Amino acid sequence: FGAMAALYSSLLALWVGLCVRHRSLLLPLQVYIGGVILLGWLEAVTWYRDYDLFNAGGSRGVLPIVLGVLASTAKKTVSRLLLLVVCLGYGVVRPTLGATASRVCALGIAYGVASALHDIAANVSQLSEASAPLRLLGILPVFVLDVLFYWWLFGALTATIGQLSARRQHAKLTLYRRFSHVLLASALLSAAMITWQLGALAGDPLDESWATLWVFDAFWHALYFAVLLAVCYLWSPTKSNLQYAYMDELGQEEMQNATELDDF
Repeated sequence: FGAMAALYSSLLALWVGLCVRHRSLLLPLQVYIGGVILLGWLEAVTWYRDYDLFNAGGSRGVLPIVLGVLASTAKKTVSRLLLLVVCLGYGVVRPTLGATASRVCALGIAYGVASALHDIAANVSQLSEASAPLRLLGILPVFVLDVLFYWWLFGALTATIGQLSARRQHAKLTLYRRFSHVLLASALLSAAMITWQLGALAGDPLDESWATLWVFDAFWHALYFAVLLAVCYLWSPTKSNLQYAYMDELGQEEMQNATELDDF
């Protein structure tokens, strides 16, 4: 968590610098990305402090754990909602989400509650004394909600890419196609890790595999940061921000017709 805190600090400083430099052209989405980076930094710092006190005193207080869980839940929930609204085309192909906003919020609340309960149980309760079905029961709600998120993400992303292609908005289309490659890679890696994690929890006693359990948490933090880094790269504040804002670009045929009219 110390390393993650350093990475988030560097990314946050870089993002703030870019936002200040291009503040007159900032998109709302870029402000939200900055908020997600800040939540990631807060989570890393909170958990680092918790484990540092644990190493020093040999015991963990409930309050630091709860604060860490709340920070983690906020980061995971907000980041998933951010990815979802990006896939829905908010601020790029549509100015508002309309009636869809209520469903997005409902899914976010459900995921936040399930994630918080699972993380609190994982950090406070004695999981080594729980049976395999009970351990799986704690993971399955989060897994199901993650599947719903990914299903909605790719469905919305496909629709947005189709809309951009039909309108011949090439700059936005290229951006969203690159974004789809990032999401696909993260989905495949997530599915592989979840399968491994479910198999490990169901088959091996935790007392025998405790030394490798950190790999599960480390993987999710590393994957999350990699996806966030890719999103920051794709939507980084530049002087060309307005070409990704909610406005229709002229398609190639329209540009050709306009040129012919000018020549005429």
